Amino acid sequence: MASSPSRVGELRLKAESSHGATIAVASTAIGFTAAQINPTNGSHIIGALVTAETAEMRWKIVGTTVAATTGHLLYVGDAIEVWHPDLAGFRAIRTGATSGKLQVTYL
Repeated sequence: MASSPSRVGELRLKAESSHGATIAVASTAIGFTAAQINPTNGSHIIGALVTAETAEMRWKIVGTTVAATTGHLLYVGDAIEVWHPDLAGFRAIRTGATSGKLQVTYL
C-alpha cells in the first residue's frame, strides 16, 4: 500500500529537521545566529518553523528594525515559517514587560 503524499511529506520533515533552538526574546531585537542557520555539521538549512511561547512579540524580516510597536504581531501559540534567504534578516522583540520565547525547528 502506497503512502499518501501528506504522510510522505510529514515523514520527510521529521527526517530532515536537523536541529532546533529556544530563543529568548527580550527588549532588544534578536534573530537567528549565524551558527544556527549555517551549521558546520554539513546540514543545509532551508527554513525554520517558529512557535511563540510565554508572551506576545513582534517580528520582521526586511526593512527597518523591528520595535515593540512595529512589525507583525506574534501571539502565544502562533507559528510562522521563515525560509531562506530571509533567515538572516529575521528579528523579533517582545511587546510588553514579559520576555517571550521562540521554539525553533530548523528545516
